[in-house]
Amino acid sequence: MLGFIILLTVIFIVIGGGLTGWYFVVESEGDAFDAVDTYGETVLSWAVDFVIILFVIGLIYLIFRVTRRMNRQ
Repeated sequence: MLGFIILLTVIFIVIGGGLTGWYFVVESEGDAFDAVDTYGETVLSWAVDFVIILFVIGLIYLIFRVTRRMNRQ
């Protein structure tokens, strides 16, 4: 069960990183690489990844609590 949860987390992080990375490339394509724009996009990408990771951790905690409660009954 724990291995499955860890696998899900890794998949979510990879998908999240891939999506924000793709957004970063699409948004900055065609522009002259302005340092401020690039930095802003990167921070946005990190912020989105961070939110996704927090969401996944919260989901894992919730699943863990529910399974413990079910086992107790």
